[in-house]
Amino acid sequence: MKRLIPVLLLLMLSMTGCMDHFLNNEPEDSLSPQNFYESEQDARAAIYSVYERLGTPSLYNLNGVMYILDNASDEARPYGANAERVAINDYSVTELNTITSGWWKISFQIINRVNAVTTNMPGTDMDPELRASIVGEAKFLRVLAYFNLVRMYGKIPIITQETENFEDIRKPRSPVDSVYAQIISDLKGTQEVLPVSYNADDQGRATVGAAKTLLAKVYLKDKLVGKLQADVFLARAVRF
Repeated sequence: MKRLIPVLLLLMLSMTGCMDHFLNNEPEDSLSPQNFYESEQDARAAIYSVYERLGTPSLYNLNGVMYILDNASDEARPYGANAERVAINDYSVTELNTITSGWWKISFQIINRVNAVTTNMPGTDMDPELRASIVGEAKFLRVLAYFNLVRMYGKIPIITQETENFEDIRKPRSPVDSVYAQIISDLKGTQEVLPVSYNADDQGRATVGAAKTLLAKVYLKDKLVGKLQADVFLARAVRF
C-alpha cells in the first residue's frame, strides 16, 4: 500500500497538468473574442450582427416602440384582448410586462453588440480608415438605441464597454442629461469618420448624413439646447 501512495500522487499531479493544458487552450473550432476580430471580414460580420438586431419584430414592429407609443396615446387602441397591450393603453405597465421589458432587452442587446465592436476592433488587421468608419457606424447604432431608451424610460444605465459578467450589468441609472451628453458626444465623433454613401450592396448602413439628422433630432428633444441651434442643424442635415 505504501508503494502505491507515491504512484497515486504522481498520477494526480500529471492529471492536474493535463487539465490545466486542456482548460487553458484557446478555442480553435469556434468563434470567440480571442480568435475573432482579426480581419476586415470579421469586422464586417461584427457590424452586420448589430444591424441584425434592428430587424427584431419586437423592436420596431409588432410589439415594438411604435406600437407601445401609439397604444399609450389617443391614436390607437389595443388589438384583441391581450392584457399586456391593454395595460399599456391604461398606463398600468409593470416590470413584468413582456412587451416593454422585451423592447428594453433587445435595445441593450444592440448596445452590447456595439460595445463588443468598439472594444475589440482596435486590434483588427485592416485599413485604419475603414476600421474607424465601422467603429463610428457602431456608435451611431448605439446612439439610436440610447435615444429611444432615454425618451421612453428617462434615467437609464450608460454602458460603453462589452458586458462579460454579471458585475458588468449591475450599473446604476444615469441622469437624463448625462445620457444626452453621451449621445451628443458619440454623434459628433461619428460625423468625422462615417462615409457620405455606400455602394449598392451596402445601402441602408449609417452615413454622415444620418448622423447629422439624428443629432438634429437630439437637439430638438434636448431641453438644454435652444430651438434656433436645432433648426440650424436640421437645415444643414437636410441640405447635406
